[in-house]
Formats: sequence, structure tokens, C-alpha cells
Amino acid sequence: MNDFILAAENELASIGLAKMQLEMKESQLRLLISLYRADPTYVPPMRSQFAPSLEPKKINRPINKDREHALSLAAEAIKGRRAPTRTAEIYEIIEPLGAKIGGAEPKSNLSAMLHHSPLFRSHGRRGWTLAEENIVLEDDDDGDDEGTALDFSEPTTEDDDSIA
Repeated sequence: MNDFILAAENELASIGLAKMQLEMKESQLRLLISLYRADPTYVPPMRSQFAPSLEPKKINRPINKDREHALSLAAEAIKGRRAPTRTAEIYEIIEPLGAKIGGAEPKSNLSAMLHHSPLFRSHGRRGWTLAEENIVLEDDDDGDDEGTALDFSEPTTEDDDSIA
């Protein structure tokens, strides 16, 4: 069963990467089209073969089984929780289960692994939740400032009974 879950998680990560690459390509094509529509005679300069590439470097590292196992254990450890779980708590759960996280500071390394995995969502110092569970906390900063604006309008007689 764990092999199935691991394979499904790997497939989700692969789909997420492919989606990101397609979105970047779409953005580049839209920019190119907008440039040509603005000036049909415009020809973008050719890139020198010695100039550094602006495209992200793709590193094809083999999948680290220890890393994938640790991420799978971490996902199982926090599955169904309605509040974020701190990295230290996740580490204390998965380490006895056989998670191998190397380095001088394994909890920091675990945090980095969680951060780079599309399976997890960070809630700052409060901890981690599974991304698929879409847990939104009241004070999460997701760019939505709804409900936080100050009202600087003049009070009306209905709003303030002290105006006479």
C-alpha cells in the first residue's frame, strides 16, 4: 500500500512540475504574441550562445528513496489534522518509524524537504498541513486582504448617536 501511495505522490509531483512548465511556456508565448502585435516588424535579438540562460536549470537527480520515504511518513503523520503541525513534532513522529534525514540539523533538513514538496503547505512558524486539505487559517497571508481594510468614511447620524 505504501508503494502505491509513494507512486501516486511522485506522479502528483511530476504533474505539478509539468503544469508549472506549461504555465511558464504559456506566459512566454503570450509575451511574444503581444510584442508582435504591438510592432509586427519587431524581431527579438538572438541570444548569444555564451550568454547565461534565463531559463531555470533542470537537474535530473535520481529520486532519493530515503527522502521520498520521509515525505510519505510525514504526510501520513499529519493527514486529517485540522491545524498545522510543527516540524519538530513531525520529526519526532517519523524518525522512530525509520525516516532517514541526514545532516547536522535533521529538523532543518526536514523543513526544507517539506518546503520543496508540493504535498505540503507552510503556515510559517505554526507548522505544516497537507496542501490537498486546503486548510486556511484566519491569519494566513494569502494575499487576500478582505476584512482588514480600515473605514475612514465620515460617520453618519445613523452610525454615531453622539453627533447632535
